Amino acid sequence: MRASLSEQGAQRVGKDYEVEPVAVSSGVFHPKISVFSGRDDCHLLVGSGNLTFGGWGANFEVLEHLHPSFAADAFADAADFFERMSNNGRVRHGARAHCDATAADLRNAIQGKPLTGAIRLLHNLDRSIAEQIVAAAGELGGATQLLAAAPFWDTGAAIDRLCAALGLDTVFIHAHAHGAVEGRAGANWPVACSSAVNPVRLDVMTEADKPRRLHAKAFETICRQGRIVVSGSANATGAALEPGRNVEACVMRLQRDRAAAWAFIPSEAPDRSPRSKPKTRKTSRNAASCAPCSTATPCTAKF
Repeated sequence: MRASLSEQGAQRVGKDYEVEPVAVSSGVFHPKISVFSGRDDCHLLVGSGNLTFGGWGANFEVLEHLHPSFAADAFADAADFFERMSNNGRVRHGARAHCDATAADLRNAIQGKPLTGAIRLLHNLDRSIAEQIVAAAGELGGATQLLAAAPFWDTGAAIDRLCAALGLDTVFIHAHAHGAVEGRAGANWPVACSSAVNPVRLDVMTEADKPRRLHAKAFETICRQGRIVVSGSANATGAALEPGRNVEACVMRLQRDRAAAWAFIPSEAPDRSPRSKPKTRKTSRNAASCAPCSTATPCTAKF
C-alpha cells in the first residue's frame, strides 16, 4: 500500500501516524475501520482484521471494501459512528477533532450519491448488534435460517439468545478446516447452546493452499423475503452482540434474493477447547537473548 500510494505523492504513509487510546466504560473498543480519504475520493474498509501481521494476511479474515458509488448508506452510518464517538458517554479519548474531521470527509464523499439501503454499517453505541439483526430480519418477513462463523463463543449463550429472538431453534456453525485463532478467554465452539447446532463447512471460507486460522466473524440470516449478511468485528459472544459491553462495527448487506445464500457441506465440530493458554517460547539453557524482530519473515536465528 505504501509503495502504490507513493506514486501519488503520499511519501509518509506508514511512517507518520498518531495513536490514540480509547477507554470504554465496559468491555473493550473492538471495531476495525479504515477510512482512506483524499481530495476527490474516499474508501471505507470494515472487517475483522486487527492492525497486525495476522490481521492483514496470516489469519483468515473478512474485509468489506466500500465506496460511495454503491454504499452511500454505509458511509453515512460510518459518519454517524465517528460523530457519536465524539459525544458518547461510553467511550473516552482525546481524538474528538479527528473523529469530527473523518465524519465530515465521509459525508462529503456521498454528496449527490443515491441511498439504496442495501449496504449499512452497524455499530452498537446506541443499539446492540443483535437487536439490529433481528429488526432487519423482521423487515424481510422473518428469519428461517441462521449460519454463523466466528473464532470465539461464550459457550453458546449469546447465539442461543439470538436464535430465540429470530424465532429459530437451529443454528448452522462453520467449522473451519484449519482451526480458529487462539485467545486467552472464550470457547472456540458453542458447547452449551440449547438450540440445535449443525456443524458445516462453508465454501466461501475453504482454502486449499493457505492453511490460515479463522479470525473472521460473519452471520448469514436467510429470511422469507431475502437474506442478511453481517460481517465485521463482532464475535458470537454476549460481549459483542448484546447491549452495554464491547464497542463493535459491522457491515450489513440486505439482499432480496434467497438464491444467493452461502453453499456449505456437513462437517464435524472442532476439538472443544474452552480456553487457550498463552504460548511460551522454549530455548536452550545457553540461548542468547533475541531482540524483537521488525520483519514479517520467519525468524532464522538458531540457539
